[in-house]
Amino acid sequence: MKFARISFSFWLAIFLFIPALIFASETESQHASLLLKQKKYRAALEILENLESQNPSDFEIKLKVVSAHIGLGEEDAAENKIQKILILNPDDFKAEYILAGLYLRKGKFQEAEKIYLKVIKKQPESPLAKEAQKKVHLLKKYQESSSLDSIPLSAFLATDAARAFSK
Repeated sequence: MKFARISFSFWLAIFLFIPALIFASETESQHASLLLKQKKYRAALEILENLESQNPSDFEIKLKVVSAHIGLGEEDAAENKIQKILILNPDDFKAEYILAGLYLRKGKFQEAEKIYLKVIKKQPESPLAKEAQKKVHLLKKYQESSSLDSIPLSAFLATDAARAFSK
């Protein structure tokens, strides 16, 4: 009889406690996402690294950690994190897309283009593949245009000139 009470109490505690933990993690993740949107990258990173340690297989949290590193200008840390994600989950085309964007920022245009083409091949109908197609198109236009040699690619991608080339 004592075992039955312990067992019932144990299971009752488990069923009440686990949803509370899940809810707390979701709330923390939402808070970190809000901080990322507000460009409060350091605060978001602290929360996300804590969540990542509690949920080591959650790739969405890992990608948010990458976003925080990028926001802080810690591109090498972001790249290392993405490389680790891709080792664990080589088919994560979202991580590949972000890696290609990092390569663009670092001036590694050929590597970026190669990864964008992989994203397009893996998920041709996805919104990320459509964005990757635009970036590949703009990269080619940038490389073909001799009149843009003095403009850095990052500035080109952010300008109306890039929008004009994409039409």
